Amino acid sequence: MKRIYGLLESCILAMMGAGMLWFSLSDRYGLLMNVKFRPLTVSGAVLVLLLGVATLAGAQKRRGANTFVFVVMLAVVVVGKPYLPAVGSIGQSDPGVEASLWEQVDTKRYPRVLLLDLSSRRPSEEASPGRSVTTIGIVKRLGVLSDRSSFALMTTFMYCCLADAVGFGVRVQWDDLDSIEDGQLAIVSGTVHNEELPIEMPNFRSGRAMVSSVNQHRYLVAKQILSYRQEDRLPTMTDAISGPRKERFGQALATAEMWSELDGPDRYTVFVPVDLAIDAMDGMKPVEMPPTVLESFVKAHIVRGDYSLEELEEVGSVRNLDGEHIKVRSANGETTVNGSRVLFKNRRTRNGVIHFIYPVLSPDASTLDP
Repeated sequence: MKRIYGLLESCILAMMGAGMLWFSLSDRYGLLMNVKFRPLTVSGAVLVLLLGVATLAGAQKRRGANTFVFVVMLAVVVVGKPYLPAVGSIGQSDPGVEASLWEQVDTKRYPRVLLLDLSSRRPSEEASPGRSVTTIGIVKRLGVLSDRSSFALMTTFMYCCLADAVGFGVRVQWDDLDSIEDGQLAIVSGTVHNEELPIEMPNFRSGRAMVSSVNQHRYLVAKQILSYRQEDRLPTMTDAISGPRKERFGQALATAEMWSELDGPDRYTVFVPVDLAIDAMDGMKPVEMPPTVLESFVKAHIVRGDYSLEELEEVGSVRNLDGEHIKVRSANGETTVNGSRVLFKNRRTRNGVIHFIYPVLSPDASTLDP
């Protein structure tokens, strides 16, 4: 039994050495590893291979051989990874390589975990030519290739011991390149085709250790491209503020003609008084206010920028659209905004966040007691 175990161990060593040697001499090494350390990998592979072959031939393996193999493998994976000097390990002037794919991705909007979850399919390999597919990936424009406007859609990402992450992509034929941006996460529906003529396709290197390769044999002819954003799944400000128990403030926004601003590209934090808060107001209600007073009332509840309640507690005070202070305090487990209680916090919308309050906001926080 011991002899069988030794024979099996020797075979594994020999195969490991042969695999390392093949990898270190192949073109893939330059993509996944730092080419400056190729001699280290070749030397380590040869030593492991010789050790495996020698033990297969009957030579006695000395004590510490396994430790030696472990140290060699560790050096290949850790030292050989393209970290410190890696940016220049593939020449940025090389037409076959374009840099910084990840750096063009808005990682706050598209965190790597999200990409790994969403980008789970490789249509260029799984789908047959002529078949319609829909997939998600990161856009990288390629410009005109053989009189065809195209972009690379990086559709699969995975972590790898040799690199921080490895991506696989497909060329997508699309005439309107101005409608998409590099680094955009997009949903693409199209038909798979075989590449009839060889097209030189770039590999995209990200930062120091991620490489994405574009499939050379198949491509997609896009029929529809949709931008994928987590925000697109969220309700609009209009939808979030409308509805039972909170429609009074929505009506005030409509009368003050503020909806167009809140539904625009800028981000806002809105403190929405619930209907009971508006009903409990002393004096004029919003429906009774003259236009200038109503506009001031509405703007007093809106802050430019996207603030969660926790972020508001950290900064302590912000200014509303009228330039007045809104002060946030937290005591005994209860958070107040200019003295108003926060009933429901952090309701996310497509372009901001809403906090529901009672009662309506009091005047400028600078007039409140410290």
